[in-house]
Amino acid sequence: MKSAAEIKITRADERDFSEILELQKLAFRENALRYNDFTITPLTQTLEELAAQAKDHVILKAADGGRIVGTVRGCLKNGYCSLGKLCVHPDYQNQGIGRRLIAAIESEFGSVTFRFVTGYLDEKNIALYQKLGYRIYQSERIPGDPCSVFMEKKPSKERRIDMNITVLYRSITGHSKKIARAVAAELGVEARDVKAKPGIRGADLAFIVGGLYSGRSLPEMTAYLQTLTPDNVKKAVLITSSVSDKTGQDEARRILTANGVEVASAEYRCGGNFLFIKMGHPNKREIAEAVAFAKGFI
Repeated sequence: MKSAAEIKITRADERDFSEILELQKLAFRENALRYNDFTITPLTQTLEELAAQAKDHVILKAADGGRIVGTVRGCLKNGYCSLGKLCVHPDYQNQGIGRRLIAAIESEFGSVTFRFVTGYLDEKNIALYQKLGYRIYQSERIPGDPCSVFMEKKPSKERRIDMNITVLYRSITGHSKKIARAVAAELGVEARDVKAKPGIRGADLAFIVGGLYSGRSLPEMTAYLQTLTPDNVKKAVLITSSVSDKTGQDEARRILTANGVEVASAEYRCGGNFLFIKMGHPNKREIAEAVAFAKGFI
């Protein structure tokens, strides 16, 4: 068994899901006994449900060699990050792995508000989150269910103003352009169309705003991203507009990663429209959420 400091925390993928389900069922069995309820989601979730959840969640794993000993997941919705399914194998508890998982998932989403829901009897979880800056903002008892405790952690008011930021986009329908301009206006920079092949060097952060057409990024976008290296951009954040808001800019992520550019695991996805499908998207709420998502990285 490795020390807690040697446990590696990385993003999980579909190859890990079966083991993660086994771990969460083991770890949450104590909760089921505590509440005398074996129908709680961590015990009943299926492999198919976890795979579907992974489409809009960031799922992290803590591994001791090839063995997964901890996990947590989060997703961005309505401008905040919802955390869940934090668990550590009983043999590895009380070593700080839970704290490291929370810190890691927070770093994936940047300076947004984080929220977490637990049961009122989960005193250990409540105490852990309170030590990490979370506060209880609501308690609610639903008939037939244990009282739920709602906790949140708001971002620091301090913001970095010395970052070199750029906003890049490519769009045919105008949806990605609309989102890019809203993000750029909030950050005080210019939204730049990659079709013009803008020269970039030394950017700390680049927001890549792109639409998907038949499930793929536009050729002008992928061709431009092929030219970017860490000398041009240190870190990229993807914001995606698509008819299917479950699909991300996977091709863009692969290109940037292959070039050595760090890409944030979290990706904001909102609906676009094509012909008569999803008319009215992206709407004002989705654009506001995209802006809030972007601000979380500043």
